[in-house]
Amino acid sequence: MARMAMEWTRRKAMLGKFMKTLRERVQPRLTPEQAAKQVKSNRTTLHRMESGITQPNYHLVVALLSLYGATDEERRKAERLWDAARKPIARIEHAADLPTKYVAFCREEGLAKRERIIAYIAIPGLLQIGAYASAVAEAAPEFNARRRKGWENRAAAERRARQQLLTRTDPLHLHAVIDEGAVRRQVGGEVVMREQLRHLLDMGARDNVTIQVVATGGGAYGTMSGAATILDFAEDEPSSVYVEYAAGGEILDTESDVVAFTRSFERISRDVALSPAASADLIKSALHELEER
Repeated sequence: MARMAMEWTRRKAMLGKFMKTLRERVQPRLTPEQAAKQVKSNRTTLHRMESGITQPNYHLVVALLSLYGATDEERRKAERLWDAARKPIARIEHAADLPTKYVAFCREEGLAKRERIIAYIAIPGLLQIGAYASAVAEAAPEFNARRRKGWENRAAAERRARQQLLTRTDPLHLHAVIDEGAVRRQVGGEVVMREQLRHLLDMGARDNVTIQVVATGGGAYGTMSGAATILDFAEDEPSSVYVEYAAGGEILDTESDVVAFTRSFERISRDVALSPAASADLIKSALHELEER
C-alpha cells in the first residue's frame, strides 16, 4: 500500500502518538533505531510515523504491535486509529497562499466540535466580514509577498470558506473572547467597521456562538502575546491549541500546554471578560459612536 503524503494531520498524529506510547511503555529502553531494525524498517520511517507526518504501512503497524507486546485491546485501538488516518483530509480553500501550520490548523478546525479563542488584536477570523479580512491582509504587504499575487482579494474568500463551519448542519460551537481594542480599532475605515460590528451582533445572537469582550479597564489578562485558539473534539480525543504569529502559527498538543491555555481561557471568560449581554451592549455602543459620526 502506498503511503500518504508527508503532511502532518491530527489523525496521523494520534496514531503516531499511540504507537510511541506503546514503544516507550512496553520497551522503555527500546530506541526508534532498534525498533526499526527489528521490524526490517528504518528510523526515519518510525520518526515520521510517531510525529504524525506519514501513515505507515499496515503491516509495519502489525509488526510493531507484536514487538511491543500490545494487548488485544491495544491492537484494536491501533487498527481504529490506522483506519481513521486513512480517511481523506479536508480540502482547504486557497491553501497555496497559506502557511503550512495554518493549513494544518484549518484541517483540525474542521474536525472540532468546539472552538474557544482569545483575540487580543483583531476580530477572530471566524467572525470577520470580507472587507475586514481584506483590510487585514492589505496591512501586511511584507508578508503578502510570500503569497501569490492578489492575495488581498482572496483573503475574504478564505475567511468565508472557514465560516461555513458555523452554519453547517452540525455547526461548530464558537466561544470568542475579544479585547475591546479590537472592537474599536477601525480596520478598513468607519464603513467597514460599522458592518463588522453589526456582524458581531448578528453572530453573537446565534445559539452556537458566544461573544465576550474584555473592557479596556480590565487591565492585563492572559498572555497578551497573540491570539490563542483551543480546539475541542469528540470526547475520546484530546484537545489542541493553535497560537498565531505574523509568519504563521504553531499547533500545541501536549497535555500541559492544553491545560494551561484552557485554564487561562476559563479564568478570563469567567472573571475578566464582560458577560455576553454586557459585551453586546459594548459593541452596540461602539457601533452607535461610529453611526453618529
